[in-house]
Amino acid sequence: MSEDESRSIDLEDIFFLPDHPSKQYRVKLSSSVLSISLQNKQDGDQTTSNKSLQLIPIDDIYGCLCLKANFNPIQCHLSLYLYTLRQPKGVSGTFSKKGSLHRSQQILSYGKFDDFQSNLAEVTRWHRVLKYAIYLNRNLPRK
Repeated sequence: MSEDESRSIDLEDIFFLPDHPSKQYRVKLSSSVLSISLQNKQDGDQTTSNKSLQLIPIDDIYGCLCLKANFNPIQCHLSLYLYTLRQPKGVSGTFSKKGSLHRSQQILSYGKFDDFQSNLAEVTRWHRVLKYAIYLNRNLPRK
């Protein structure tokens, strides 16, 4: 990782979700959180909707992968693997304060450029910076 990338972890770009290929999502990465928000196009001005904002703490991400898209030969996927803490629901949840870990996966599709190599290079850059952010947030014992 170069010195410029190690000093600044902040990234921002437009991705698609495989479930909603026609909607654009603005993804921002900082040293502590990954935010995914729906990008609205109104009157030529691109605004971000606060209703559809999803914040994923870096501590909840335990891994990520770069993948080639199955149906679109020029798109790439950035697959995030998450463990999120969920509070128990129902009657048993009122007596128990202990939450449980929920394992999930979030896939982000990237297809901004017209060729596969350029898209792969950008997703690889996101993968490298995200892995570095995960590494920096690990709680390792100090000597």
